[in-house]
Amino acid sequence: MLAMPINTLMLKPQKKVKLVLLSVVMFTLPLLTLSGCNSDNSSSEGVEDTMPVSTQSAQATDNNNNQAPIAFDDVVVLQSNETITITLVATDNENSPLTFSIGNEPENGAISQNENIIIYTTHNNFIGSDNFTFIANDGDDNSNIATISIEVLSPSLTTTLLDGSIVDTAMLVSLGNQLYHDTNLSTPIGQSCANCHDLNSGFDDPNTANPTSVGADGRSFGTRNYPTASYSAHIPEPQNRIAGGPQGLIGGLFLDGRAASLEEQAKGPFLNPIEMGNASVNEVISKIAQSSYATEFELLFGEGIFLDTERAYNYVADAIAAFERSPVFSPFTSKFDRVQAGIATFTSAERQGQDIFNNKGDCRRCHSTNAATAIAETNTPEIFSDFSYKNIGVPSNPLLPAFIEDPLFIDLGLGAQSGNDRNNGQFRVSTLRNIANRAPYMHNGVFSSLSEVINFYNTRDTSFTDVPEVNQNIDQGGRIGELNLTDNEIENLIAFLETLTDE
Repeated sequence: MLAMPINTLMLKPQKKVKLVLLSVVMFTLPLLTLSGCNSDNSSSEGVEDTMPVSTQSAQATDNNNNQAPIAFDDVVVLQSNETITITLVATDNENSPLTFSIGNEPENGAISQNENIIIYTTHNNFIGSDNFTFIANDGDDNSNIATISIEVLSPSLTTTLLDGSIVDTAMLVSLGNQLYHDTNLSTPIGQSCANCHDLNSGFDDPNTANPTSVGADGRSFGTRNYPTASYSAHIPEPQNRIAGGPQGLIGGLFLDGRAASLEEQAKGPFLNPIEMGNASVNEVISKIAQSSYATEFELLFGEGIFLDTERAYNYVADAIAAFERSPVFSPFTSKFDRVQAGIATFTSAERQGQDIFNNKGDCRRCHSTNAATAIAETNTPEIFSDFSYKNIGVPSNPLLPAFIEDPLFIDLGLGAQSGNDRNNGQFRVSTLRNIANRAPYMHNGVFSSLSEVINFYNTRDTSFTDVPEVNQNIDQGGRIGELNLTDNEIENLIAFLETLTDE
């Protein structure tokens, strides 16, 4: 059965990966980012602030100040041996007529083009990931290079949902894709999960100028920096470590572990008054019932499903979780993965950086899945996190909107969830995959670059200039603050971390 694309729903510009010719992100204030479908606002309380929100506009590329068009990435899902219609989407400030050209063609399927309409057909029995690129031209200038990512799933693959229902996996993932990108599911409209968890920003917020994301109303800020949604399917449910290190909690979604599963996590942002601003489950389901994919929702879950709003809401969470478990979020396509597969080699700087990561820098102590032997997944590549909780003495961020409003504001992290003072200031160790694209860093966005992060680890002083937000339970393991890394070693370590970026 043909899965439906979501390309006509992609209304927000997206930040592009390194290979693009021109990186462009355009925002108007009412459409600014929120904390999305994997967001991590620590409470439903937000902060209204007049902090200016950084914007990037298209660059003029000729003497007449013509602005280049902006082409949008997209993701589509279908079954093997099927055909799908894809609409290429681009905008132009001058409203000039646009022409569309294909760049790199798909390797595992065939395409035909009629202006901005593409017909894609999978190669016989192909199952896996495919993509192609395109540009738009306004008669004067080319747009950025946009990528259409294609996930081709087995037609015989099914998924058992939490209520025991068995549904077609390709249709479920396609539906999750549409829900994830639907900007009509916020109040006011204009925000989706993808606005804050952008494919080409490592599934983080592409707006890096602010320590936390802006809410659906365009003026309220969350109290905590967003976590990445990439590789979140590999985070285990909360459990106590039984081997491979000291006792303590591991796993759980959000940086404080308050959600046990992707399904539970997916329900939160829709009803958070800052993030997506819906007043009730009924409001969310009412919007979905009027969406372009409502028929697909009923086809998958049964006619009349929208009358049972709580059950329908559970299925919304099931669909988004299925999409987040797809290869779109866990592609393992970085240079590191190619080196591991023997089809690429590190530069001298990258190789030295890897050695620093594993040894002198002591990064591997927390950022190695294999170190957590109780939960390491069989036959899964390195995720670069042991999923444990640490307070590493991150300093307060004076630019955090919540801190500006209340200088006594403290985010207790795991401690606020467990009620145990020993957990105050602890946050889950994040994956390092796509870390180069995920500024700002730490739970409060206090660091704006990888060099700042590494310098903090290198020279941490929690007793004077670096007074931490929670000055208790600070992790004293390893050699944090005493790494003695040289400037050249820091540069090499960053070079290695950049190899963890998916392509």
